[in-house]
Amino acid sequence: MSIEVSQDPIAWANIIERILFQVFYRNLGMVSLHVPIKVAVQSIDYLVRTKGYGDWKWLLTNRALVWENVPIDSVMKIHIYVFGSKLRQQNTVLVRQGFWRLWFIETGLRLFDETLVGRIISKI
Repeated sequence: MSIEVSQDPIAWANIIERILFQVFYRNLGMVSLHVPIKVAVQSIDYLVRTKGYGDWKWLLTNRALVWENVPIDSVMKIHIYVFGSKLRQQNTVLVRQGFWRLWFIETGLRLFDETLVGRIISKI
């Protein structure tokens, strides 16, 4: 038996918008969704463009991004790392950035993404 999962980014945008509070308040700030990274990114982009939910940029093209200045009601704004496998196309994980920020990993991913190997991997 297989599970039918929508590939509609606007439908997923509603789900992602609803789970932002979970990402904010959970101890580890992690939420996994059964949606491909491609659809999740389109949903995030939709929320950014239509509702002003911060901005986002790729850290590793088609695999990992940072979503910055995401509003949580009118209380605060958070940064979220979003990552998923382009190959399996199964799950996408949202992780809140708390008092720490993965500067080392962000810089490493961005630099790797700009290499020939990184560009090849992003196309796979």
